[in-house]
Amino acid sequence: MYILDTDTYSNFLRGHGPIRQHAARAPRGSVYICAVTPEEMLRGRLDFINHARSRKDARLPLAYDLLLDLVRDLNRASILRYDDEADKIFQALPAAIKRAGSQDCRIAAVA
Repeated sequence: MYILDTDTYSNFLRGHGPIRQHAARAPRGSVYICAVTPEEMLRGRLDFINHARSRKDARLPLAYDLLLDLVRDLNRASILRYDDEADKIFQALPAAIKRAGSQDCRIAAVA
């Protein structure tokens, strides 16, 4: 089983060669993301939309297109839940580690 973090999944979607090649060699059905990744990615797209809207930016249509592309990509992804067990693991991590990257720690807790 492979669980891609948000940066790796973003690069995968952008067509990053080595990541795509590695994923293609993985056994079918063994590449996942966890629920934290869609949250992070959707927040980024929504921030882009809000920024473009507030500045009356000509990129607003692009921002909406990127949101729709992401929704389509996420619909095809195998997504693992962030469940009670993962939250217990996350809560047990030392505070210093969580401060260094709480979302990455949540992904690690799911793994």
